[in-house]
Order: sequence, then C-alpha cells, then structure tokens
Amino acid sequence: MLAALPATMATLLLSYLFVIAGWQKLSTFNYFQQVLADYQILPKSWVPLVARTLPLLEVGAGLALLVPFAHDPALMLLTVLLAIYSAAIALNILRGRSEIDCGCAGPGQEQAISAWLIVRNTVLLSLALLARTMPQAETIGAMGWVVGLLGAVLAAVIYHSSNQLIANRNLLRRIAQHG
Repeated sequence: MLAALPATMATLLLSYLFVIAGWQKLSTFNYFQQVLADYQILPKSWVPLVARTLPLLEVGAGLALLVPFAHDPALMLLTVLLAIYSAAIALNILRGRSEIDCGCAGPGQEQAISAWLIVRNTVLLSLALLARTMPQAETIGAMGWVVGLLGAVLAAVIYHSSNQLIANRNLLRRIAQHG
C-alpha cells in the first residue's frame, strides 16, 4: 500500500492541475489565444485551432488520469505537453522575450516567463514519471486514497504558493526596473 501512495498523490495532483489549467484557458479563450500568439512560435493561422485544442487536451488528460485504463496514455500526453510548454518558454527566453505572459494563470494574474517556470515544469514532469513508474492506486484501499488525497491537496497548496512567489518575483523585478 505505501509504495503506491506517491503515485496516487502525483496522479491526483496532476489531474487537478491540468483540469483547472485547461478549464481556465477555455473560460478565457480570447485571452489565452492572445498569449499563445505572443509566443510567436506558431503560424498566426494555427493559433485559433491550437488555442482551442490545448485546453481540451489538458482537461481530457487530467480527467483520464483518474480512469485506470486511460491513466498511462494520459500521463504520456501530459508529459509531452509539459515538454512542449517548457521548450516554448526556453525558446522565448533565449530570444530575449522574457516579458511575455506564460499563460499559466489567466487574466489579472499574468506571470512573465522565466527559468523558474521551466524548473516548475521539470518538477511536474518528474511527478508524471513517478506516477507512471510506481505501483498503481488500485492496491491502496480507502485509507490510502484519503492519505493520497490529503498529500495531493498539500502539494497543490505548495504548487500555488510557489507560483505566487514566482509571479511576485517577476512583479518586483518590473517595479524595480521602472522605478
């Protein structure tokens, strides 16, 4: 039972994060479409289609993590998405375009891209790999699910707190630059 707890926590956390992220992007579609265009990676004609598809993939994969037969394919999809997001952030940082919004939090909570976001995505990638390699949750029983859920909630609080610290750091840097 104990060996499956880390995988259960990782699965529940990733499910929550991707369902919330995808839903936020869907509910602020025009904003997300502009953020996606700001990355200047895709041809302009592709941006509307990709802006509609990415959030659906995130929500679908987040929910599929909770379905035993879809768990592994969903983890593979989330791993690919995280790698793409990290590559897009890294490419724009290398281009000197670090002031664009990452698109992670939505309007009113803009967060400039930074190396910290690549670190965050690497941690999420590690969790996806952990969830893939550890024994699955079918073996943990009701108490294991409760402990797994509590662990996932604690991890979500840490995740959101870390995101806020990154956003605050970026905001303070902009304030210092503009006096």
